[in-house]
Amino acid sequence: MLRLTLMAMLILAPPGGSAALLVDETFAGYTAAGLAPGGPAGTLDSLMWCVIGASDGDTVSGATATSGDFARGQSAGGERSGGLYAFTLPGDRRGLGVQATGSDFTPGALIRRTLNLSGDALDSLLLEAELWVLNDGARSTRITLDAASGGGPWQPLPDATLFTAQHADTLGWQRFDIAARLPLPVLSSGAALTLRIGFDDAAGSGARDEFALAALRVAGSAGTASPIALAAPAPAWLLLPGTLLLGQRLRRRNATARPR
Repeated sequence: MLRLTLMAMLILAPPGGSAALLVDETFAGYTAAGLAPGGPAGTLDSLMWCVIGASDGDTVSGATATSGDFARGQSAGGERSGGLYAFTLPGDRRGLGVQATGSDFTPGALIRRTLNLSGDALDSLLLEAELWVLNDGARSTRITLDAASGGGPWQPLPDATLFTAQHADTLGWQRFDIAARLPLPVLSSGAALTLRIGFDDAAGSGARDEFALAALRVAGSAGTASPIALAAPAPAWLLLPGTLLLGQRLRRRNATARPR
């Protein structure tokens, strides 16, 4: 059974401060052509992204890796070779995709780094992610989210662990919207924020499920900030003046469900 326990939050404070959107990334132009500085021609920007746990090795900031595990190309899913894919998702979406195998991403991670260039020290850091899972393997995968600021240690996002189902099904790609507060202190102006999406085997045997990240957003506030709503048109953030709302369950969307 798939275990899903996450909370939805947002930046809320009286007017007069400032708010900053640190990460706002989708993958419409990504074709799984590898990683390279600046992210040209369907690649990931290796100044922002690193890949850990591939059988072809780990990447480092600014590296060029445009073959093998790092460049598996476009696919609708159902792959068995390990590596990074540009998965085509329902609704004409595209995602940064992972197919894990015994030698790829078990364990492994996608690392996303950004700098706080807002000019302010930021707190109340919030993350939103649009995740998709194709449960086509007989093995459960554990997917975790962690964050670190500056040179500090990794801090797991509370309750932000997803387990794919152990037994394969025929439902196709399934969408999961995540909204969670980052368990970090104030992010100083100019400081680095690093996010980690980790993968590892959880249970079962045989082939592993596929994963895709279709959108990633992170926002923070400085002082008394006005709200930033990160998700549209179907928001995972709830806007209630003057309050910080906790406890909304993770929203699961069947890819074939009728739009709201």
